[in-house]
Amino acid sequence: MDRYCSHLVSRSSPGDFLRLQFINKSSFPMNDGGFFYTAIRDLQQNGFHLPKYTTYNFLNIPYAYPPLSLYAAAWINQFLKVDLLTIFLYFPLIFNLISIPAFYFLSKELVENQRSALLATAFYAILNPGYEWLISGGGLTRSPAHTYFIISLTLFLVFLRTSKKWIFILSIIAGALVTLHHLEYTWVLAYSVVIFTFFSRRTLKSFVHIAVFGLGIGVITSPYWITILKYHGLSPFLSAFSTGETNFIKSFIRIVLLDFTSEPFTSFINVLAVVGIFIGVIKKKYALVAWFIAIIFLGFRSAYRLLLFPVAVFAAFSLDSLIIPGFNQIEQRIREATRMPFSRPPLSGKLFAILSIFLPFLLGFVSSLSDHPVLSSVNPEELQAMEWVKVNTDSDSSFLIINSSTDWSVDRLGEWFPAIAERHSETTVQGKEWLPDNEFMRERWFYSNFKECISEGGVPCLTSWAEQSGSTFTHLFVSKSECAWNSSNCTDYFILTVEDSNAFTKIYENEEVVIYRLKK
Repeated sequence: MDRYCSHLVSRSSPGDFLRLQFINKSSFPMNDGGFFYTAIRDLQQNGFHLPKYTTYNFLNIPYAYPPLSLYAAAWINQFLKVDLLTIFLYFPLIFNLISIPAFYFLSKELVENQRSALLATAFYAILNPGYEWLISGGGLTRSPAHTYFIISLTLFLVFLRTSKKWIFILSIIAGALVTLHHLEYTWVLAYSVVIFTFFSRRTLKSFVHIAVFGLGIGVITSPYWITILKYHGLSPFLSAFSTGETNFIKSFIRIVLLDFTSEPFTSFINVLAVVGIFIGVIKKKYALVAWFIAIIFLGFRSAYRLLLFPVAVFAAFSLDSLIIPGFNQIEQRIREATRMPFSRPPLSGKLFAILSIFLPFLLGFVSSLSDHPVLSSVNPEELQAMEWVKVNTDSDSSFLIINSSTDWSVDRLGEWFPAIAERHSETTVQGKEWLPDNEFMRERWFYSNFKECISEGGVPCLTSWAEQSGSTFTHLFVSKSECAWNSSNCTDYFILTVEDSNAFTKIYENEEVVIYRLKK
């Protein structure tokens, strides 16, 4: 069994295979990353000094995002001559693959034996939240932060177990790398360290260690946050942290519905994890249970991705402590009742464990064969149209991006348009989380209204929306979509209303995109 599980976390593991299924589909970054693409160009043009603002979408957005991945990508592009879009494809993937063995070492600190750690790692490797948002274009920052978070927490747990100072120092350094990639993971690391310290050592000295841990990270990352404070004060940080969704009712519903892993088609691992939670309580793994609950209620944006850590461990508990021994015992009794020979040890428990890993892998593979809402790319015709816009429209043009996306977070065309076309998009939400006065939530609300308007009301509704939102658009960039009879995301109806309105002039069209200019 251990040998089988070890194979699952080797180089040729099913986890690697699932990730490459998506990477091999496109030569363009999946889903998001346009904001970072522009930020990297800004960094290069500013001589690798941190700019005060990014030019993304011409909005004077504070250049406050943790910059280490941006520096790394800019350096690789400029000095190693690697194409920037290629970096967006493979940089996140490399860190995500490193996270698999890193999680194995974290699991070893959380469970009693190697087999449980291997099983937990196998679940982590194949479940969708372990790679979905991490290998997309925006994974340029998320994926390194995710991996360094695992490493930092693992080192801190080793320190709690061994009290070795050099391990503690390494955990601080890894924690600083987390902060310099993604602030949300810093928040998760903070409450994780507190929880595991509380259940391990309730002494004054241990909480001094927590303070030193936080202070050390603050000192190492000070060139970043002092520069931002000097340029903008606390405003960008306060704005960014206020965009998290603190919804305790939604979090409670997630518990009731056992909605932890976002599995396609079935929630097999969820069921194993629920059984494992009770086993965790019986085993007095209170820190792990508290960590699980904290992530549900404090993982504002990325609960699915973060829940995968304890859920994979709980599922492993379920298999290793209950199901495998139970199946083996049943098989043993059947052998005794039927007087079968005992030439080999029971296999039924191992076979069920293999099935438990193979089934989610198979379902994940099946889901990779169709278009994925996150792991899909801007198509070549859309890229061609954006390049045309860059060359053939005035620099002060303002666009509305009309496509089939239903949520701003998966509106890949909306995010990449300002980066590739270098024109303003009035319907792009990305980047506005760093703007003051609750601009991000306001734009999300306008985006939702805009999408509803496009699908149901056409141009007459669009006119009303523009007045309400204060939009001064000059062009429409419409991505055609395949329309089923019951599709709510179809753009065909909107195109018909544009053609009938006599308010727009068609200036460009290819197989996937049509562009209109508002008549003066």
